Amino acid sequence: MNEKNLSIRTPIRSRRDFLQISAGLLLTSAFAGLFSCDPGKPLKVAAQVWLGYAFLYLGCAQGLISDTSLELIKTENLGDSASALIKGEVDGAALTLDEVVHLLDQGLSLKVVLVLDISAGADVVMVPREIKTPADLQGKRIGVESSSLGNIMLSKLLKASQLTRDHIDVVLMGFDHIKAWDENKLDAIITYEPNAHLLEQKGLLRMWDSRNIPGAIVDVLAVRSDVVTSHASALTEIVTGHFKALGLWRKNPIDTMYLLGKILQIPPEEVKTAFMGLDLPDASFNRHYLSPPAAELKTAAADTAQIMMHDKLIRQVPDFASLFIADFIPGNL
Repeated sequence: MNEKNLSIRTPIRSRRDFLQISAGLLLTSAFAGLFSCDPGKPLKVAAQVWLGYAFLYLGCAQGLISDTSLELIKTENLGDSASALIKGEVDGAALTLDEVVHLLDQGLSLKVVLVLDISAGADVVMVPREIKTPADLQGKRIGVESSSLGNIMLSKLLKASQLTRDHIDVVLMGFDHIKAWDENKLDAIITYEPNAHLLEQKGLLRMWDSRNIPGAIVDVLAVRSDVVTSHASALTEIVTGHFKALGLWRKNPIDTMYLLGKILQIPPEEVKTAFMGLDLPDASFNRHYLSPPAAELKTAAADTAQIMMHDKLIRQVPDFASLFIADFIPGNL
């Protein structure tokens, strides 16, 4: 993808295509071939410059995470991050939980060491005023992004409405949701921020969103299982640095919004709006989510896997028994 200078006023081509275009602004690197897991080298982590991942970038920029512990590899989308993991070019990646499920199905051995964000309204079904409830969607044309995230939202919506795909007309669309709405004579659209804000300006209303499916759409930091031992100290510093950067946002939001605006390439005054609909779990909540039995995350992963199996995106439901670990969550933040 070749998305250019993005702002909150510009439709986002992908939920995770929140790109930072200044090559020298933050830690970035071109892929240089297979990376061997050398304890003397920094951990390589692939990450888009997406809202939920921004605090890793902020931690690096503010010296809260040293460049001897972490080398962030900037990617343009989740597919590139996942591909880098598959090829062995990086040790870890910031990913949605459905991407982690897909990688497990591909045979990768991974550990989730950090929950970065949880969608709590950022993913939304937008409708014109005359549609009041999910059940009103029967017989309607619904725009759905051609992605696993789009399929997950659609599946959850249909369950809530007690409808099936036979009851609606699914219109698969690309990443430009504003164009899709303008050109496809849709009756409803499954979208996400900031496109939802733009569609509101066209008169659409929020009928149903990810608050109705708490914990279903999650972004995490996943690493190869072998680096849990070889890079334990680096992982501890990275995870702690993420929480320290998150603390800057909570304790000093005015100054931090300018720093985040530079990272996200959006005006500082729009940073707060951009984060609406995302829960950003602190260390305490991360410890709860990731510590055994990690029931909420395992349930979310299993539900996601079932949907992906139904859509033939994976071959079988992976084993999530040891996927989530809280080993690197600090106890003093």
